[in-house]
Formats: sequence, C-alpha cells, structure tokens
Amino acid sequence: MTIRRTPQDFLVNEVLTEAWTPRAERPEGDAHAVYVLEKTSLTTLDAAGAFGRSLGVRASKVSYAGLKDKHALTRQHVSVAWEKATTTPPPATESKGWKATLVGWLAEPLVAEAIAANSFHLVIRDLSRKDVTEMQKRFARLRDGEPRDNSLTFVNYFGEQRFASVRSKSDFAAQHLVRGEFEEALRLLIGVPHRKDSGARRALTRACAGHWGDWGAIVKMLPPGAWRGPLEQLAAGKDFKAAFEALPYVEQQFAVEAFQSQLWNECAAALLGTIPKADTLVTPTDFGDLIFPAATALSQRWREMELPMLAPTTRPREPWGKAATKVLAARGLTFDSLTIPRLRRPAFGEAMRPLVALATEVSFEGPDQDELSRPGRLKVSAKFMLPRGAYATVLLRALGQ
Repeated sequence: MTIRRTPQDFLVNEVLTEAWTPRAERPEGDAHAVYVLEKTSLTTLDAAGAFGRSLGVRASKVSYAGLKDKHALTRQHVSVAWEKATTTPPPATESKGWKATLVGWLAEPLVAEAIAANSFHLVIRDLSRKDVTEMQKRFARLRDGEPRDNSLTFVNYFGEQRFASVRSKSDFAAQHLVRGEFEEALRLLIGVPHRKDSGARRALTRACAGHWGDWGAIVKMLPPGAWRGPLEQLAAGKDFKAAFEALPYVEQQFAVEAFQSQLWNECAAALLGTIPKADTLVTPTDFGDLIFPAATALSQRWREMELPMLAPTTRPREPWGKAATKVLAARGLTFDSLTIPRLRRPAFGEAMRPLVALATEVSFEGPDQDELSRPGRLKVSAKFMLPRGAYATVLLRALGQ
C-alpha cells in the first residue's frame, strides 16, 4: 500500500465553524485578514512563515488553526494581524510551493477551535487484490447502522505524523527530559539522521552524528539559522540544558507532545484490549499495535469516553486510571514525574481527547488499475470528513492499510 505517491494523492481541505467563518466586511478595531493557504510539500510552519515574509510581517503576526501534512496538497486558513488601517492587504500572494488568497476578515486571530472538520480525498495505491478484500472486510466492521450509512467509527489514535520529531521508534526525547537527561534528549532530537531529513535539518543531524562532542567543529559545518543555537551554546561551554533551551521552541514542544501522544495511544490500546478478540482487529505500526474494535462492539459508554493527555496534574480515575498507571510504570514513570527538571516550559499539559472518532460522508471508488505501479496492482480513491484532531492515516490503519 502506498499513499502520497504524489502530493495530489493526499488532498486536505480545512472547514471552519460557522462562528469562525471570515466576514467580507472589515471589523472595526483590531482586524485580522484571513487567507486560504494552499501548499504542497511544505509544513504549515514553513508555508506560514514564507507567507508572512511576503507581506512584510513578523511570524508572530500570522496565526493558523492547525498543522497540515507536509507530503500532501492542503488548503487551510491563516490569519494575519493587519494594523495598517489605511491600507488593504493584497488579494493574493504566492511563491514556490504555496499560494494564499484573501477570503475575508475576523476580529480575532485563528485558533484550533475554529476548525469544524477536515475533508480528505486520498488515492491509495499499489494494492493487491488481497489488500482490497481486507479493506472491504474492515470497512464493513467499522460501519455504523444500515449498509447504506456512510459513516465509519474508529479509535481516535494519534497518527504517525505526530511522531515526526521521533528519531528512534522506541526512544522518545521527552522520556529522557523528565529524567533530567538533557544530553541524550538533545542527541535524539538533533544527532540521529533520518531518511526524511532535508535542508538545514539534514546538515545538522549528519554533522552531529559524525562529530558529537566536537561542538566547535559542528558549528563551522552548519549554515546560519536557528538550528545552530544548541551547538553554539555547547561550543561556548554551556551545559546540555542550555543547549536544549536554544532549540526552536516549537521543536521543544513537539518533543513533549510526541511522547504524550504515544502514552495516550498506549493507554487506549490497553483499555481496548479488554474487548474480546473476536470483536477486534489489530494493526501493527512502528509505534506499537493499534487495536480497532468493530463498530458493533463499541457501546455508548466507549463512544462517549475521553482519555487525558497525561500530565503531572492528572489524577487517575476509572475507567482509564489503571491502564494509564500501568503504561507509565512500564516506562519507570508516574504522573508526578511528568515534569522537566529546572524548566518551566515546555510542559506536559492535560487535555481530554475523545477515544472514538466518526468519519462521515465516506465514499470509495475502485478498485482500478494503478497507472503509477507495476502491472496488476490496484488503486482505490477514498473521500471522507473527519472531526478536528482526527487523523486520516489512522482511519487507513483501521482499514488494514
């Protein structure tokens, strides 16, 4: 199975809630111009940064509601604080890999709660006939209601995109951070090469992997930019804590969120492991097995359940308390230990996440011959809507892909 053979194989469109729909009239007072940002093969951070520079505004003036996949063709909303009351922002702006079109105004900058849903149109390629049969079987198990119903119920795991900062599948930087092991955490974040590295990140990881400890030599190898910060701190004689703090803050927070997401997934799988095996299917991943119950095995209690992102303020309670305690204990941790010594941030913040997600407006076309794969291989086209925070790649995992 292959997704994202081309960016056009993975289309994402962000849908805002009615309350956050941009207005045609510019509001009085603070005004935020809202653009639809279309990007290809760029992260949201990179595209939003380039967008801000094209308008001559600082990155802090640009806001967005969510992060979208890099290896895809995505459309999302960005807002920019427009303080020049006597001027009008340009109707459109673009550069390599992105373009932005003005669609209206808001009185406040965009936030995550502005997203109502995301619509997806995916082409799943390089399938065998057996793969298609398995997908059809799983589709039937996830279906809610009558056969004509076009919704699917699946476990709301975090997708592997959430673990983009993880360089080793079994080792998380934040697990070392909570133990005060700043050197090992930093090495995992900047000293372990990955096949998807590019640009400055590629230069950084390869230089660090080959010359760890010779900080002055590594600094000389790196181009100007934010990634030099940790190495410059070490070359100046500072400790590994200071070097970690010199990382771009978003990278620090990603490291914590990746570990929290893994803990959430492990708690969910542990809980769902209590459902009889005849009513579940298991999909192995690089970050552990994901358990997907049939829709008929999920009672209303399961469907209404929320699990927390584990934090030092979390107090275990049933039905998830024992599972969470066990997951932490397996890593030698407790709830209270989820803090980073001598650092106020990044921090482990508690937030509740629904255990179950509902994909709506689901449709599949195919199978058809896959023109981009070897003879005999098939492709399937899928369309669906997901609520904010749910991952299309997890739905594909639930379907056996």
